[in-house]
Amino acid sequence: MPKKDLYVELCKSSEFLIPHKDRTTILAALRQTIAEDDLRVYFLLSFGESLPLEKLYAKAARLKITPAEVDATLERLYKEFFVLRYHKPDGVHYERCPLTMIAEQQVRAKKGTEVGKLYSDYWIYLSENTVDVLPTRTPYFRVLPVEAAVGVGANAVEIPLDVEVPDPREVVPLDIASEIVKNQRVIGVAECYCRAMRDFQGQHCEMPRETCFVFNEFAESLIDQGIARRLTLPEALEILRQAEAAGLVHNADNFQGQIRGLCNCCSCCCPGIQAASRGRKNIQATSRYVVHFELEKCLHDFACVPACPTGAITEVDGQPVFDLNLCFGCGHCVSVCSGGALSLQIRPKAPTVPKTSKELQSRLMREAVLGLVVNKITGRKAG
Repeated sequence: MPKKDLYVELCKSSEFLIPHKDRTTILAALRQTIAEDDLRVYFLLSFGESLPLEKLYAKAARLKITPAEVDATLERLYKEFFVLRYHKPDGVHYERCPLTMIAEQQVRAKKGTEVGKLYSDYWIYLSENTVDVLPTRTPYFRVLPVEAAVGVGANAVEIPLDVEVPDPREVVPLDIASEIVKNQRVIGVAECYCRAMRDFQGQHCEMPRETCFVFNEFAESLIDQGIARRLTLPEALEILRQAEAAGLVHNADNFQGQIRGLCNCCSCCCPGIQAASRGRKNIQATSRYVVHFELEKCLHDFACVPACPTGAITEVDGQPVFDLNLCFGCGHCVSVCSGGALSLQIRPKAPTVPKTSKELQSRLMREAVLGLVVNKITGRKAG
């Protein structure tokens, strides 16, 4: 039996939810980044779950890899962003990164290099060509509204997300970016990798660059690796304020509890916003709000039209027209409406948010299995 190509196996392991058949670009990038033999240790780890060093030594011993060899390999993998490393009460832990996350960090770290462009080309190919064939329905990310657009109530008592909210102005901490940030033990910020990728394509975006928040263990690892920098809470809140002023959309992990990241996205670079603009709902969940329009208050200055990142508002015969199927409730139109004609109200059927990362991943896995079976039966192509 021929020996398996571990670079190909790495691609396969990350393509279950994101199909990708043309591996030429990413294989070229991987071969220039890490030795194939180092991937033996990489595959001893799991996605989404960390492993203490002592248990990793025990697993490696079955492959006749010594602790010294494990240490040296982990250092190389960590330096090239193939693994995360952080401290827990029982010692140092390592976690395996999926290929998409590896590509994100490589683009940030290797700006202006040929290998960085290879990772950028791979990631952009994924974002532009696989959204429409993903075998899942649950979005990975969710929108948080502009805080001023939802008014008072950011410190309201949390209420269940699957029951009707009697007051449309009521908000819960889950809706508010600043409340989420305040609850994090460690806060870091990194360059937006979507804008960095566009740089490689010669499509420079003028929006603010340092807008990707990372939290807790994930933040500790990226800060140590030099990808992110540590923030104080006031610094983080100021970045949020500047992001809203620039018209960027808050995009968080689509689960409750201790999320790993919160991005601030622009429509020209973010594949999630671009997919939402095409009516796709399997990448980015809406906020729990939708725009409400009162014609009698409208000043007809149409500031709302360019403010909408998904093109949900257009001008037709001198009147604003709203496509609520494209509105994901970011509230930027509300923030620029000088007449007060626009407001955010709770959606009639507000989306539920998975309680934990594990619940989200389990749901995605079930949907992927079913979706791939359906695709095979119907002959629908992926990738």
